[in-house]
Amino acid sequence: MTKPIVIIMGEPNSIFSELIFKIWKKRKKLNLLPFILIGNINILKRQFLYLKYKVKINNVKSNF
Repeated sequence: MTKPIVIIMGEPNSIFSELIFKIWKKRKKLNLLPFILIGNINILKRQFLYLKYKVKINNVKSNF
């Protein structure tokens, strides 16, 4: 079983979200390990809308 990589969201006003979204779109093609993004879901949703990305976000509220 492959363990996912956990990434903590950085500064909301940085280019981090744009980079992570581009990586997310290419993850299967590049054969990347699964990853979990930890951050504020409302900020992520606003950044998705602003950047015009359509990605489904799963909100996990419990410990994993």
